Amino acid sequence: MNRKGYIPRILLSLLCLLSFTIAEAQVVITTPDTLICPGTSATLRAKLTGRNGIPVSLSDDYFTGVIPIGFSFNFYGNSYTKCTFSSNGYISFDTARANQPSAWVISQGIPGNSDVYNCIMGHYADIYPTPPGVAPGTLDYCTVGTAPNREFVLSFCDAPMYSCTTVRTSFQIILHETSNKIDIHLGNKPLCTGWNSGAGIEGVQNATGSDAVPVPGRNYPGTWTAFHSSNQFTPTTMSSGAATYTVSSIAYAPVPNGNAPINWYTLAGTLVGTGDTVVVSPATTTTYIALVTSCSDTMRDTVTVTVGATGPGGIGPNIDSINFVNPTYCGNNDGYIHVYGLAANTPHTVMYTKNGTAVTPYTLTSNAQGIITINNLTAGVYNDIKVKRGICVSNAMGPVTLVDPPLNAVFDYVIHYGCTSDSLVFTNQSNGGGPSYKYVWSFGDGAQDTVANPSHVYTTQAVYNVTLIASNLVCADTETKSIDIRHPLIASFTTSKDSICQQSQAITFTSTSIATGPHQAWDFGDGSPADTNLTTQHYYQHAGVYNVALYVTDFVPCQDTAYRTIVVDSIPYVNFTTSDSALCIGQGITFIPDMLTIGNTGLRWDFGDGTVTPNANPANHAYDSARTYTVKLTAFYRICPDTSITKDVTIKPFPRIYLGPDTVMCPNAAPLVLYDRMNAVDPAATWLWNTGETTTHITATQPGHYSATVSLNGCSTSDSIDVRKDCYIDIPNSFTPNNDGTNDYFFPRQLLSRSVTSFRLVIYNRWGQEIFETSSIDGRGWDGKFNEKEQPEGVYVYLIDVLFANGVKEHYQGNVTLLR
Repeated sequence: MNRKGYIPRILLSLLCLLSFTIAEAQVVITTPDTLICPGTSATLRAKLTGRNGIPVSLSDDYFTGVIPIGFSFNFYGNSYTKCTFSSNGYISFDTARANQPSAWVISQGIPGNSDVYNCIMGHYADIYPTPPGVAPGTLDYCTVGTAPNREFVLSFCDAPMYSCTTVRTSFQIILHETSNKIDIHLGNKPLCTGWNSGAGIEGVQNATGSDAVPVPGRNYPGTWTAFHSSNQFTPTTMSSGAATYTVSSIAYAPVPNGNAPINWYTLAGTLVGTGDTVVVSPATTTTYIALVTSCSDTMRDTVTVTVGATGPGGIGPNIDSINFVNPTYCGNNDGYIHVYGLAANTPHTVMYTKNGTAVTPYTLTSNAQGIITINNLTAGVYNDIKVKRGICVSNAMGPVTLVDPPLNAVFDYVIHYGCTSDSLVFTNQSNGGGPSYKYVWSFGDGAQDTVANPSHVYTTQAVYNVTLIASNLVCADTETKSIDIRHPLIASFTTSKDSICQQSQAITFTSTSIATGPHQAWDFGDGSPADTNLTTQHYYQHAGVYNVALYVTDFVPCQDTAYRTIVVDSIPYVNFTTSDSALCIGQGITFIPDMLTIGNTGLRWDFGDGTVTPNANPANHAYDSARTYTVKLTAFYRICPDTSITKDVTIKPFPRIYLGPDTVMCPNAAPLVLYDRMNAVDPAATWLWNTGETTTHITATQPGHYSATVSLNGCSTSDSIDVRKDCYIDIPNSFTPNNDGTNDYFFPRQLLSRSVTSFRLVIYNRWGQEIFETSSIDGRGWDGKFNEKEQPEGVYVYLIDVLFANGVKEHYQGNVTLLR
């Protein structure tokens, strides 16, 4: 191999396994020497004790990661709990070298070889654990035992040598807790002279190389081989006080691999099985070997299986035939099987399976004819029927199928019909279940019963699935019957019409009832005799509302009744009147209908002037021109024919009246004559004044409102005239000059006087001082100030002199209150 520039990468895979205690390593067959009957088998068992190491995969020339020792170990006076080991066969306590390259060239022995300072060398050589294209060796470690006597075990098993990959090495390094001794067991140390000059070292060296203890003859530059060679290194102290070791030869006893397979062989070398357990069926007496091979080592143990004699006087029974009898009823246990051909009056262990499940063996004694009867059997498949006498088992017989007679669930019933419910009586006719039955009835309506012959009441007619489950707690059968208890009784009928006009036509009545064996009777509600036909006709003479009944009776007998209402409307009539006999233009007229209201669905008024009004009762209408109009009223009916009436109405014009324009009059002036200036000479006109007078004119002596109503040909018109006061003044007793726009001046003449031709007003305060004076006939008056200064609240005195247009003079003196 050319190693120039070669820097391999380490491949480390550690499976975390628990440490455990092991005994002395060995394979032991735990089955003693055994005697079997001809044709039978024996199960052989072996136990292997050994280590269960944690496997390690290493690339060439590399250290592992840091490995826990599992306890504190003293090496050359220093205590360590961790280590690392090289693919080249040695343990290093310098954990800084973990996962680093490991030296492979051996050019110096120990002591002094710096590549293996602070190391234990089991077989220090150029080892290649995982060469390509070649089966790899196995490396593992573990900690075994219990404190304070635990052991750390490092194993190399069949690891190839570099450049000599067909040559393999196996060895084991064991570190002992407390004693701190070191065991090295070399299973095989070959020689590879074609590489590294065949160099190899077995021994220990301290951390400085100042002390080392090699096994004699196993140091560089010598070459050597070993097979099943073991040495122990015991710590000691030199005269100088420095730590060192002594080496001595010990028995070869590595801790074997507890996972190695156990192979079973005959003495002739025939492989018969692999594993902890093997089943053998020898025809003759045979000795078997349990063999374990691991890392060039083998362990073995032996056992002998002796086969007994056969034939007459032999150790085994033989069955020549069997027969059987089925149980007498379903679920019973009185079936049995006869087994023939056995030794007479001899106890036998009986073995068989039922329905594929082994029955616990039990002992029966054969009779004088060599027959065993297997009693108390229920239905099932019995197979692998054998007997055992002593240690030997007979030939097997079967299968035998015991069959139950059928259990039959059977029932009948009788229906008792009713009007509100139906009763059923059930008769149980089940058979084949023996003396003890259990019954469960399901009646299809949610109800159940457990008596043998139940009765049940159904309150709803329907088709019910009635189920009987009959059982004897072992076998069961079910019968279901669909029972129809429907006998509907529904009275119903149709009519050709349900509303007619009085004396117009007959009505056809047709029964649509649902019933079994029905009988029906009609009652038409008008006292007429009953009718029993399915379809019949009836004629109503009188108007009214009739309740028709159809009575239907079925076979039970039960009765149902159907009802319908027939409406017979009276022959209609229609008329109308008006609210007034005198009809005038623009006057509202009320038209009042008189008609048959029963069955009426609406009205329509046609007032003859193009106006049509529906459904007005009463109707109001006004005409805008005088003439004769034809008014038509039509009444609509739900059943009977629509009916109408027409009448003429004459509309007259209103008379005109005029009392003249509004006027005025002064106090004490001459009376005014008021009259109708339009109709005063018409002898047909009449008047009514608001004074109660009925003359053509009246005399007004006082100002006021006057009105008159003139009537002509039944139509009336009114007019009015206002006669207002003239030649007057109205003097207030207070005012409020606060500029709010209301009552801010005392005595504004344009508002409180009329027809004044001259005027003088003087105001005095409470001390008699004149504070205001005016002669204006249309002024606003006093604003409550004197010399532009507001006067205080209080009572002031006024003097007024006035001359009216009619020449009358007036003088007024009084008080006025100023308020703010």
